[in-house]
Amino acid sequence: MIALFHRRSLGASLAAMILLAACQPVPGPAPGPAPGPAPGTVPGTVPGISATLQIDGDTVRVSGRPATYGERVRQGDWVSTGPGSSALIRFSDGTSIQLDERTDPVYFDWAGDRLRLRMDDGAVSADKGAGFNFIDVIGRLADFFSWSSFVMEERYTRFFRVDLFRGRMQLTRPVTGPVQSGGEYFVVHRGRAEVEYGRTSPQRRAELEERFGRWNFEPVQRIRVPSVIEMELREAVNALKRDGLQPGRITGPRDARARVVAQAPGPRQVVARGTRIDLTVQAEIAVTRVPNVVRMSLPDAQRAIEKQGLRVGSFSGATRGDRYVVRQRPGAGTTIQRGGRVDLELRAKTVATIPVPELRKRPLRDAIAILERSGLKVGRISGARIGDVVFVVDQSPRPGARLQPGSTVDLRVQGVIQ
Repeated sequence: MIALFHRRSLGASLAAMILLAACQPVPGPAPGPAPGPAPGTVPGTVPGISATLQIDGDTVRVSGRPATYGERVRQGDWVSTGPGSSALIRFSDGTSIQLDERTDPVYFDWAGDRLRLRMDDGAVSADKGAGFNFIDVIGRLADFFSWSSFVMEERYTRFFRVDLFRGRMQLTRPVTGPVQSGGEYFVVHRGRAEVEYGRTSPQRRAELEERFGRWNFEPVQRIRVPSVIEMELREAVNALKRDGLQPGRITGPRDARARVVAQAPGPRQVVARGTRIDLTVQAEIAVTRVPNVVRMSLPDAQRAIEKQGLRVGSFSGATRGDRYVVRQRPGAGTTIQRGGRVDLELRAKTVATIPVPELRKRPLRDAIAILERSGLKVGRISGARIGDVVFVVDQSPRPGARLQPGSTVDLRVQGVIQ
């Protein structure tokens, strides 16, 4: 740990004072609007230097809106990255600024020979080109400027660290630090009275290089994954290759006629060209279509299902009487494996009934005629039938009862001598 104030030779001190007077950026606690354009220039541009954006991942935003690969970055724009994403801003002079994932936000201003970055939280890697003489960085805890290549990281005002890969840099806030050379670093910790200076270890540099070097900023063509489910394996592989994709891990038999039952990524997902699609396949099996048995009687439905090589599964609904099918699972036309089950929902058939007519006090022969006309029959006749006229004196069932067609009505009669 080195104290904030360092003793330098008089010559070095005067050189640093002259350099700071010419190059020191104006510190500020939070980003603000970009300065207005010079007279005669197009708003948002600086003559001679332009910047374009390259992205890797789906969570890069420019000034709050989703980013597009290759779009222009203008003065005052801010760029942010979410998880699994990185952004690379390329300037026409050769300068490049890369944002690590979860960096939000980085503001960009440039004019003349100076590029200014303002960052709240995250990490950036910067490599200065030929057009800018200085890269000024303003954070919440510290400000500095650099003449060359560095990685800067700030985390929720807990610390502010810069590792210089090549060139020179100098801390300007919270204190003016020494001019540092390639391979050195400084760290400002919140609430501490000292700034830490030192040399970047080979392990730290390798970790940073891997951290920023793992992204791919080449233009990526996106493809919507086709559905190859139910295709034979050979057909599915050819379909993927035609669309610019590759078959990945194949789970199951590798018989060319085996059918695909699952894929990952799934149908209609958007992936990069060349992505490998994992396939799950099953051996070719005998299948059949489920017949339509709705409204069939239960015996007829059973015969139709068994004729297709299937089995009757569970029953639901009515449990007695003359029943018929009102619903089936799977539905008619579904393709399933032979020997599969078809579940049935049943309902009992409703039969029209006949009310028993009033037969008492009627002659027996009239009562018999009334029953036959109504669809009923005479059952057992009891009582005396001797006399000039035989009348019905009682009946069973009673008048008004409802019977199925063809049912019998018992009569008790009495003969009368006139």
